[in-house]
Amino acid sequence: MVNPQRGSRFSRVVSFVIDESPLWAWIVGFFSIIVIFGLIFAWLTPFGHGVANPSSTDKSFDFWQGLYFSVVTVSSLGYGDLQPRGAGKVMAGIEVVLGLGLIGIVIAKLTSKRVSHFVSRLFASETKRQLQNFVTMFVVAQSELKGLLDELSREYQPTPEQTESDQKTPRTIEHSLRKELDRLLDSTTELHEYIRVEGLDRSYFTLAPVASFIRLAEAVEEALFLLGQSIVMFPIKSNPSILNDVLSYINRRTLDSILTLQTETCDLIISGRKIDATVRKSFERIPSLCSRINQSLLAVDEQPDQAFG
Repeated sequence: MVNPQRGSRFSRVVSFVIDESPLWAWIVGFFSIIVIFGLIFAWLTPFGHGVANPSSTDKSFDFWQGLYFSVVTVSSLGYGDLQPRGAGKVMAGIEVVLGLGLIGIVIAKLTSKRVSHFVSRLFASETKRQLQNFVTMFVVAQSELKGLLDELSREYQPTPEQTESDQKTPRTIEHSLRKELDRLLDSTTELHEYIRVEGLDRSYFTLAPVASFIRLAEAVEEALFLLGQSIVMFPIKSNPSILNDVLSYINRRTLDSILTLQTETCDLIISGRKIDATVRKSFERIPSLCSRINQSLLAVDEQPDQAFG
């Protein structure tokens, strides 16, 4: 059975060799092999383990002949005018394998460079579209949370003109909050899975549009900020039962899932390889905001109208 970790490690090595290692290093390595094996053939020949000319009795052999045989061998031409002997056969076999491997890598890198520009443009366009979809989802959540915030303001900070019959029951408020939390959890879960999967690609955070990531961070932060404001609108000090009536077990569990997933998503983005510093700073604020929301739930002795921020 194949070990998934071993397969993943091998894929990362291949990706580095093809996409990230410099082309000039492989070209230098290719010519270095030709020179090194040319020296080896020239050195082994006087001992009967290098290269020999089957049609000649001349046993003399120099570096230039070794270099010539090395070029013929590494390119797999094999003219036949020179033949390896003894240990030279082993060295010739090693050089052929190394030469074919290096030629394949050089061709792959040249091909990769040719198509990478077009692929990166397509990738950036698709990533921008996907991130904009998430921005739209969190903007919709912002709108709904603003409506909930206005509703909470009317219910828990009533005006003199508002009668008792106009006020909604805690159960109604709890149901409204649950719908908004469920919508926000769905968006957060989808975003987390997208970043988790796409983040496995080492080049994702370097090719994704910076502006799209920043807009996403702003949309997420605004939605969470409004959620935090909604929570501190509850008159916890004057009416502790609000925690049980509106911030029910289901709502608190959903809220905890949202904050946990948002923190994990930001950690994935922040730890992205070669991610833009502006993007990192934008997402670094969100875990801190999640922490403050958690603290507002625990601080039951604070004033109910204390500002969240």
